[in-house]
Amino acid sequence: MNNNLQLVLKSSTTEMSLNDHDAGIYIVPELDGLTGLPEIRTTSGVNAGYDGGWTSAQKFDARSIVIRGVIANEDKTEVERMRRELVALLAQGKNEQLELDFVTETGRAYEVQVRTIACDMAMQRVLTQQEFMITLRADDPLIYDNSSAGEEATVNVSGATGGFRIPFEIPLAIDAGS
Repeated sequence: MNNNLQLVLKSSTTEMSLNDHDAGIYIVPELDGLTGLPEIRTTSGVNAGYDGGWTSAQKFDARSIVIRGVIANEDKTEVERMRRELVALLAQGKNEQLELDFVTETGRAYEVQVRTIACDMAMQRVLTQQEFMITLRADDPLIYDNSSAGEEATVNVSGATGGFRIPFEIPLAIDAGS
């Protein structure tokens, strides 16, 4: 599984493939957050002093992406070099958005703008491998099709549909004594 999945993380200055068997870095299934929908954010409350309650318009929350993987090589110095390279790239996600490009096993290419939330790496007993878990956050919940055969997407944005009119203009001038 995930043998042909291409997953590349890019900053403004560098990029790194996260599933390159020739380089010794592998994605471990499952890859969370790149399919399906992000959580739906719902705000609701109760009508104080009255029966019932209210629910606002539901919106998509930011997308959370979790990538588990392992760096493996017979050369301990190569494992450490790749670990340091990955950590340096993820550290850039603190100050800038990173681009996560991925190509599925069927050849569809996608792109997501992300920020680094966490990178967990425990010191391994076996120094020829380094397991990692990266947590990324995509503020935009959409995943953009970057394929040459990309399909058109339509996004509907609605304006305010409720509210009430104030029968006077603001600022409201109130004279003294009135």
